[in-house]
Amino acid sequence: MQDKVCLPERVSKLMLSVLLVAGGAGFLVIGVTVLPLLGFLFALPLLTLGGYFFRVHLNERCRIEDGR
Repeated sequence: MQDKVCLPERVSKLMLSVLLVAGGAGFLVIGVTVLPLLGFLFALPLLTLGGYFFRVHLNERCRIEDGR
């Protein structure tokens, strides 16, 4: 039952992190090809936020235990 409650949170967290990483990768490509300073300026924070949202636990109830 708990899986059904946590599924929308996990899906939304995954979609948000994938969008941030994709945006960061897009700005990284722009930074390499067209606008070096501006592309890297936006790419690094977006990639960092994407990595953060992959690991964040939005709700203590939906946390996956390590089993340790």
